[in-house]
Amino acid sequence: MERERPEYLPPIERRRWNFPWLITGFLTLVSLATIGVLTLGRTNSAWSERFEGVRRSILEVVSAVLASCKKDMESLPNRAKNKKRLYHFTLLSIVDAPLVDVFYKGNSPTVTEIDGITHLSRYMVNRRELSALVHFVQASALPQYLKCLTESVAPSAESGFRAI
Repeated sequence: MERERPEYLPPIERRRWNFPWLITGFLTLVSLATIGVLTLGRTNSAWSERFEGVRRSILEVVSAVLASCKKDMESLPNRAKNKKRLYHFTLLSIVDAPLVDVFYKGNSPTVTEIDGITHLSRYMVNRRELSALVHFVQASALPQYLKCLTESVAPSAESGFRAI
């Protein structure tokens, strides 16, 4: 027996939301997400390609400095027997590009041109932990920077030798 809808009830209307619109919306969302992921991948690969050469050259410089430190540390005990030693290694890198310091305060960053940057690095050489200062200096500011560096090292070297 089939049930009939009473006449006093309003007729059932078709829903406005149809199944094809759901598929269209879903496909649009998936395609936008795919485009975003592909764009992110291309951007990351472009940045990696751009800085790979810089990263490789920096590693070559640091490796050369560490090999030099190792050679110097091995030769010093033979040259100065029965003397206490204080090792202080400094790398000076002359930069042929503008150096800038960027401050991220507020909504917009503030960029200031500078003459040099000093970086403290830690390394392991022959199972010994060493620290070294790495100075990045513009070629135009090199004479001033060397004078400043020489004046600042003398007092700390004297106090270091007194401590030994």
